[in-house]
Amino acid sequence: MLLLHEAQARRLLDLALFLDVPDEVRLARRIARDTSERGRTHRSVLSQFEATVRGAHAAYVEPTKAFADLVLLNVGRVDRVAETAAGVVRERLARRRVVEAA
Repeated sequence: MLLLHEAQARRLLDLALFLDVPDEVRLARRIARDTSERGRTHRSVLSQFEATVRGAHAAYVEPTKAFADLVLLNVGRVDRVAETAAGVVRERLARRRVVEAA
């Protein structure tokens, strides 16, 4: 998640993708996961999100969006965003092969 935060790591990437997920979607997914998989209450998840998660995202994750080659808005199904990202990677690889073959 914080790979784009480090300049040294960014230099190693051929393509940097950033999944832009609005607060309300991140919170809904966190509540669903933590209540079903971790036995937490809705209230405890919401409290943690408000107290630490939202601020940490704003301070550390959100600024890395500026380093992305492509920003994908992720508000719906994760599998569709993953397929879009995979398509971008396949397209880049295909272009690279054409250039290398020339």
